[in-house]
Amino acid sequence: MIKFLQMFTKPIIFVSFITIPIVSLFSAPKYILFGWEFGQTKLHELIEKAPYFDTLPIDGIGITPLTGQKDAIGRPMWSRYLMHTGPWKYEDVQPLVEDFRRLTSHKSMKECFFGKFFSSPTNRIAWTDDVAWARIGQNMRVLARLAKEGGIRGFGIDHEDYFRQEQFRHRRSDGDYAKTASLVRKRARQLFSGVFAEHQTAVIITFWLLSQEEIYFGEVDPVVTMRDRGDLWPAFINGIFDVMPPTAKFVDGDEKSYRYRADRGDFERAYVQQRTKAIRLVAPENRQKYMTLASMAFSVYLDMYLAKEGDEWYQPPLNGSQLERLRDNLRGASFASDEYVWFWGQAHCWAKWPANRRFNGHFKQEDFKRTWEECMNGLIDTIAQVKDPQAYGFKLWEESKKRGALKVMNRNSACLDDARKKKALPSPYAYWQDTYRRDTNGVFRIDSTFGEGDTSSICVEGVSHGSVILPIKGVQSGDWYAVEFSTFGEGVSGDVGWYKNSKWYKASGKVAVVFEDGVAKDSWRKARGVFRVPTGADGFGLIMGVHLMPGEKCYLDNVFVYKLENEGVGK
Repeated sequence: MIKFLQMFTKPIIFVSFITIPIVSLFSAPKYILFGWEFGQTKLHELIEKAPYFDTLPIDGIGITPLTGQKDAIGRPMWSRYLMHTGPWKYEDVQPLVEDFRRLTSHKSMKECFFGKFFSSPTNRIAWTDDVAWARIGQNMRVLARLAKEGGIRGFGIDHEDYFRQEQFRHRRSDGDYAKTASLVRKRARQLFSGVFAEHQTAVIITFWLLSQEEIYFGEVDPVVTMRDRGDLWPAFINGIFDVMPPTAKFVDGDEKSYRYRADRGDFERAYVQQRTKAIRLVAPENRQKYMTLASMAFSVYLDMYLAKEGDEWYQPPLNGSQLERLRDNLRGASFASDEYVWFWGQAHCWAKWPANRRFNGHFKQEDFKRTWEECMNGLIDTIAQVKDPQAYGFKLWEESKKRGALKVMNRNSACLDDARKKKALPSPYAYWQDTYRRDTNGVFRIDSTFGEGDTSSICVEGVSHGSVILPIKGVQSGDWYAVEFSTFGEGVSGDVGWYKNSKWYKASGKVAVVFEDGVAKDSWRKARGVFRVPTGADGFGLIMGVHLMPGEKCYLDNVFVYKLENEGVGK
């Protein structure tokens, strides 16, 4: 027993930052849809609906495919039955490969998962039953090969004990806890060695990896608590890590995050908890794998945002809107996740399915005839905004241009001199430079001899650290804006900061205004940015930062602020 516990309790001395997954730093989060809607989906139905799903801001779905085939005892070869049927043969499902390839060729289906790939059994399976575990391993291997050849990204694990069988809770009849835990770890190696042999780049997404039991995170010695509770799940997870190749990935879906609130910092807290606390349940020899191959994901439970006050799943509105609350939580989940955010929905559907389609669940069949968008007008648009706000904003900008709906919000875009004003810069422009910590004799002025398309621009000379600011007041939270300006010379940056009651409002972070690439430094360059006004702000400032060496100068011109109209959808 002591030796077994020591496997988990050796101290972590140092973990290099380079071991933390960084894929999400370079792309928008991937959004995956799970729910009863896809629980018994026929493959041909999915293929028919795939063009519609391509119009949604999603990357994949979790499906438990009905293969249409039957095993040796006549039961459907369906991943939901995987634990209790078989053994399956690959030749029985191989004809489905081309159909799965057709499905996963769609952009909305690039990140599909086989759900219920491994789940809690309807009848507890003895850990000592070699025949049963060999059969389960064979079935998982068949599905893994089908997934690989069909373009399925990976597999969903849901070990929640729906049938009260306590498969992952130690029983006295199992014998000694340490020996049972060792056997459980061996079973996991047995099952997943075949899976990874067939699908080396598989992503294993589980609703609960090590995030389920928060009781461990505050313990001085969580492994002792794990033993006292008879918890066998960490042993199983370690068995998977034992055989996981460096090309595969483990995702902790943290189903508790249904109830998380972004305004309380719940998502960030949970992320740190997983990185610094849950790892103590990982055997020392697997901790490097945990840091490099395991990533954190969070969830959105759609039904919560339709619940009435007093319901256990109720989420209070934000600014009078539950859709705005969903937006805020989705933004928090997307920010904190490494790569994936997953949605769960029970009462309604994302798509309109055939009239004769039947759904399992606790809701009336007529509930499933209404889509989530019909129940929450603006939901899809809201998700698109949060998933990739820059892409959404620039698309909105282009659409506004085409409709002739761009509204210029600022005066003196051409940066013309105003002889009536005895200021360095004409209204509405202001400037700032750091004279407290830096010696500077920098100058801000209007140049009436040089400009982009005319002979006037703002000239900045010798300012080591400063900015030209264009303030915009009287905006509303939720409105979309675009800004652009041109500059000649080096040492210029751009961002947008927020005002509240005419003072800088730092509760929300700044938004970058980015220069176009590939333009020579000795010609005019254009910077552009799009953004949505955050909650609490009633104005913003376009900050054109300058960082010059003594004797250097730069020019700013054609400064435009546009209000973008998204026709009220998803605001």
